[in-house]
Amino acid sequence: MERIVLADPPIMGGWRLANHPNMGILYLSGYLKRELPGVEVVYLEQQLKLGEHLEKLRERRPLLYGLSFSSMLLDDAETTIARVREIYPDLKIVCGGPHPSAMPEQVARIPGVWACAVGEGEETFRDLVRGARGDGPPLREIPGLAFMDDGAFVRTPP
Repeated sequence: MERIVLADPPIMGGWRLANHPNMGILYLSGYLKRELPGVEVVYLEQQLKLGEHLEKLRERRPLLYGLSFSSMLLDDAETTIARVREIYPDLKIVCGGPHPSAMPEQVARIPGVWACAVGEGEETFRDLVRGARGDGPPLREIPGLAFMDDGAFVRTPP
């Protein structure tokens, strides 16, 4: 069974932004489970520390890793992406949420980011999962996406 991990950046400074699950991730998870039978979706909440987050990622060995974050958590997201990239240099990392939607080029340029889902990302992320497993459209044909291609920023129409 293929696995997708959707996550909030883990706790870095001993504080947490929220004490409830990320509703956007929960909604996306439900959509993916309905649209992609046979794909397991795992949610890693913000309450995990970085080491715990990375250990859970190691245990699951996902096809795709999605990270949702706000502008307040940009530094934590960059640190998380760098550490995930160290462990899984070939893992496709997708960013979404408020900050990647507002600043897609900045996020797409973070080393290790494969793509950013801009705006409402259910159909975009579904197509990214299909692309990651080899039965979906190329990145340039997926609406609502931002990514780097040979050093050039690309943004597809919504």
